[in-house]
Amino acid sequence: MFVTLSTTSLNTIRREDMTAATSLYTLARRVGGNLGYALVATLVERFSVIHQAHLSTHISTMNSAYSSYYATLVARLTRQTGDPVAAQDRALALVDSMVHRQAAILAYNDLAWLFGMMFLATLPLLVFLPRRRRA
Repeated sequence: MFVTLSTTSLNTIRREDMTAATSLYTLARRVGGNLGYALVATLVERFSVIHQAHLSTHISTMNSAYSSYYATLVARLTRQTGDPVAAQDRALALVDSMVHRQAAILAYNDLAWLFGMMFLATLPLLVFLPRRRRA
């Protein structure tokens, strides 16, 4: 990808200006990449919090699926540890960990969808790239 991008970006630069243009291109690519990483980290965190808030609404004693899962988890942990209070604490920690993992997965899914849409939105811009001249 970067070879094609470099070739397209520096295609019209004169030879005597190539060193300065290459260094400017590299600087712009690195700054853009760092800003992109920061954007992705921010979006993952925000989307993860949104999904975590949504998923945590389903963690309730009114939800029969959660209640049966929690009871089974506590029973298994009580058999392992012998301490029902510690088993309940551990079960809640495991459920919390599962919610965090699922929220992160959903956040990455959202980002993949967002970047896919951004990619599709940039495809029409290919028309504006200069064409090769045939000899």
